[in-house]
Amino acid sequence: MSFVNNNAANANITVTDPPADTLPATGGIGTYVFTFGGAAIILLAGVLFVIYMKKRKAED
Repeated sequence: MSFVNNNAANANITVTDPPADTLPATGGIGTYVFTFGGAAIILLAGVLFVIYMKKRKAED
């Protein structure tokens, strides 16, 4: 007794993938604002530190 159907072995099967969800956008202009803002704060802190040290040395 055979359970193989010869007609099914030659059948064409079409497989379709479901559409993928879109990924969220990352980066963008917001990263530049934080980068330049952080660099400006660090630069300002450095300038203020130098001014503070010069004043402190002048008082001694």
